Amino acid sequence: MSKPPPSQPRAPGPATPPESPEQTLMATMVRRAHEFTLPALLDALQAVGLRAEEVIFRSHLSHSHQAYLVYSVEFLGDPRRAVVTLNIGLLAAQSPLPSYFFSVLERGGHNTEALLAVLYLIDHPLLRERARSEYPERDRRTVSDWEHAKGLLLRLLAPQSPRTLHWLFQRVFPELGLSVERATSELPLATDQVIIGTTALGESRALGGQVRLSHSALTVTLYCEEAESLTGRPWTQEGARRLQQFILPLLRESALYLQLWMAFTGRDALARLSSSHRKPDGFLGHEPLSRAVSQPSPPEHSLIASQSSQRVLLFSGYTDSRDL
Repeated sequence: MSKPPPSQPRAPGPATPPESPEQTLMATMVRRAHEFTLPALLDALQAVGLRAEEVIFRSHLSHSHQAYLVYSVEFLGDPRRAVVTLNIGLLAAQSPLPSYFFSVLERGGHNTEALLAVLYLIDHPLLRERARSEYPERDRRTVSDWEHAKGLLLRLLAPQSPRTLHWLFQRVFPELGLSVERATSELPLATDQVIIGTTALGESRALGGQVRLSHSALTVTLYCEEAESLTGRPWTQEGARRLQQFILPLLRESALYLQLWMAFTGRDALARLSSSHRKPDGFLGHEPLSRAVSQPSPPEHSLIASQSSQRVLLFSGYTDSRDL
């Protein structure tokens, strides 16, 4: 019995080219469309090279409410387009159209496709503007100057009120507890001297010189359980940086007298006046808090807090001052 001839090895076929990053992102959008928010989806479509006019919006024909906004994403070629189907619009469950249109679509017939084409044509610009409204800061046709618009919105919120100020500081300092309360502060005011006749006693303060006026203020207190932030920077420096960078520019248009305190709680602390300007962690004579037990012999000019809290003044003055 003769042996069968040995099988010849097959010639390797052409290797499948690897997917490009654009193709991988497009496949992810198709597979996980319902997980995208609308602004993120538009950014992803722009990342794969699609222009705004190449994105077509449609609504999903449904009689029930859906739990997500984006229903599906479909890519078409020749010409290259992307069809984004949303769970809102004229064909969705919250449609403003009369039920007559849905009954015609359910019955079917020769005019069903024509009716869908007309509804898709009307739906596209409505959904496109709805998508653009998700990020008005990017669309200058909606808001020409977004920074100016944000300033107007902040004025409508009345930043002089404790509630608005609490909302603002809570977003700038999400790690810390805070309290906002109205207070009365005294402001020294230099006045012109009024001297009648001739006097040799108290010429600098004869009916004038300086007076202290009482005025209303808002006091903000930030409560810290640790001396340093998560980045390792002392909270005294981090708080001053966030105040100058994020809060004071928003309050420059408001004639508000603000006091910002930072209270360190939850530990016995050692406050020490810094005598060297070379120490980068000093702030207004205050160094980061450390446990008193770690200092066997407190240095000179030191004060050991008997209670588990200490307050440091970060800012006191008018927010509309041009010298800030």
